[in-house]
Amino acid sequence: MAQYLCPFSISDIRQIPSSIVKEYNLGLEAIILDGSQLKDIVVLKEQINIVQKQFPGRLKSVHFPTENANYSGDKDIFNALLKLIDVCIDCSVSKIIIHSNYFQSLEQFDPIKLPSIRPMFEKLFAEMNTYIGDRACTLLIENIPVIGNLGDDFDSVFVFPEDFSCIRKFSNMGVVWDLGHWALTVAALNLKDRVIPATRKHADFWEFKKILPEIKHLHVSSFTGIPDKQTGIVCKEGTPMHRGDFKEESFKEALQLITTTNPNILLSLEIAESDYMSRSNLAETLVWLRKNDLF
Repeated sequence: MAQYLCPFSISDIRQIPSSIVKEYNLGLEAIILDGSQLKDIVVLKEQINIVQKQFPGRLKSVHFPTENANYSGDKDIFNALLKLIDVCIDCSVSKIIIHSNYFQSLEQFDPIKLPSIRPMFEKLFAEMNTYIGDRACTLLIENIPVIGNLGDDFDSVFVFPEDFSCIRKFSNMGVVWDLGHWALTVAALNLKDRVIPATRKHADFWEFKKILPEIKHLHVSSFTGIPDKQTGIVCKEGTPMHRGDFKEESFKEALQLITTTNPNILLSLEIAESDYMSRSNLAETLVWLRKNDLF
């Protein structure tokens, strides 16, 4: 059956709320926050093993860092990703989540060039897929919002459902669909008073149905604020779905659809906290999920 996951920083397992994990039978998703943490793969493996020992069978996925982790432009980072694949397989963690990590500033960004950039990633994915081989590991590519949280940068290689068409070619790969990222993309492109630089001008929330078979994992949260550099509006990710700027009902229906289509899917609750030692927003979200028969 579908299982919700609690994300936590791999460098601080005190963020794992033991009582909540037990009460709701949560799995875990370990987040590597910065590429600097990849320099000592032995330490990372030790940290993963500590989690596995304290929470047997609950660690389901590891999230590769976005900060200082440009694996498409830095061979050392790419090799670190391959080493992380080995570590996860050795430690019985079957899923690794990555973004494209192809950041461009507002001044640099040109959406017309994106179609020519994706083949470079397809080549990297082919190499990773071959590296995994017949081992038990799935590499998951995450959709990113159409614009960064401050409104001044872009990581737009994989945003829309059609951007993931190449994933079907690879037996060891899939898509992790971030509902919050997608909701922000839809809301931003549907603004009447602003034009967001993108490969297209409109998005419909339900478009992700086109790639349902490729969606192997889910990130769940909402957002507040559509970023705008000129006015200083910042997007806050990780808002509980019933308190965000997007329709609560759409999240309910999407969760029902996806868990019905894939009854064994894992859903990571990427809910932000002011204090990750006290997971009050996560607890509130779990109550909301249970109240709406989504648990």
